[in-house]
Amino acid sequence: MTSLPVVKYDITEAAISEIRQKYSGLKIVDTASYKTVSVAIAEVRSKRIAVEERRKELKKDALEYGRLVDSEAKRITSLLQPIEEELKAEKQKEDDRKAKIKAEKEAQEKARVDGIRSRIVSISTPLMSLTGKTSQEIAKIILATDQLVINSEYAEFELEAERVKADTLTELRKAYGERHAWEKDEALRKAEADRLAKVAEEQAARELDLAHAEALIMNERFDLYAEKRAEEKRKAQEAHDAKIREEARNQAEKEAKEKAEQQKAKAEAEAKEKARKETLRPDKDRLIDFSEWLGTTALNTAPYIEAEKARAILQEALSRIGKITVYIKAEAEAL
Repeated sequence: MTSLPVVKYDITEAAISEIRQKYSGLKIVDTASYKTVSVAIAEVRSKRIAVEERRKELKKDALEYGRLVDSEAKRITSLLQPIEEELKAEKQKEDDRKAKIKAEKEAQEKARVDGIRSRIVSISTPLMSLTGKTSQEIAKIILATDQLVINSEYAEFELEAERVKADTLTELRKAYGERHAWEKDEALRKAEADRLAKVAEEQAARELDLAHAEALIMNERFDLYAEKRAEEKRKAQEAHDAKIREEARNQAEKEAKEKAEQQKAKAEAEAKEKARKETLRPDKDRLIDFSEWLGTTALNTAPYIEAEKARAILQEALSRIGKITVYIKAEAEAL
């Protein structure tokens, strides 16, 4: 039987033993040791891959020689693989630890953000319970909302909290204005109803007096002197009543005219104000859009800062930008 050539690989058992001694027992305790383990894995892997490539090269000549090559490669690989697996296990343990820390940090961050979001939502909660409230009660809600302090506790959502507070105050003030106007109109309607009731009462009293006068005339008709006096009294009463009716009619016409003039003046003022607002609407919308763009851009483009002092500067800048956007929007809404 023809003897086979000696199977030789570029790595020896002595070299493998040296690698084992070099990397056995490595532990990951910091960034440097993590890097060392990664380098060790790469080196052992490269040796193992080199053996496999050499195996394929040697096996080309003959199947039997190939089996010998395979056998030797398997033997050497079996010596290398435990070293690699030990290193990979150590690396995986560190990777798992880092992943666990990352997951815990992400959970903490989510809880923090959810808490802030909940506080922001609570700012606008009063808007859900305005039905049936008087203007004075709404005014108290406006005062409480206005006194709400938006500070660094809202962190990166401070600008959003300021915006929600401003929007809530706008809606509350609008509700206050509508309720106050309704209460004022209601008071005027009640006063008018009371006045009409009083006029009707006085008219009834005058009609009763007139009836009494007519009864006296009927009783005194046989006394010419008394009849004459009664007639004079009746005429005087009629003249008095006519005067009263004329005065009441004149007063009603005067009040109707004044009310018509007031309504006309109010309509003209509202039309003028509406025209003024329509003229300013494009600028108002541009200012509001600019305010929202400024706030959104500031939040979306804010850089990640690690240093505490630098982060404080960034937070202060975002806070000031938030106040500027609130100012722009509030002033634009007042146009």
